[in-house]
Amino acid sequence: MSCNEICQILGTRLAGASVTEISQILSVSRGTVSKAMAAYTQCGKTSSAKQNSGREKKLIERD
Repeated sequence: MSCNEICQILGTRLAGASVTEISQILSVSRGTVSKAMAAYTQCGKTSSAKQNSGREKKLIERD
């Protein structure tokens, strides 16, 4: 699977398409779509919104 194919899969997913829709649009198997998304998530390449979620740490001035 080329980098271009992976980018197309991830871009289509981020646009809101389901795994089945992506496989039909790009003419790849559902397994290929799932593997591409799993590899992307496993490498820590998730959206910045997920990485930055949560409460910010409070800064404390120390003497």
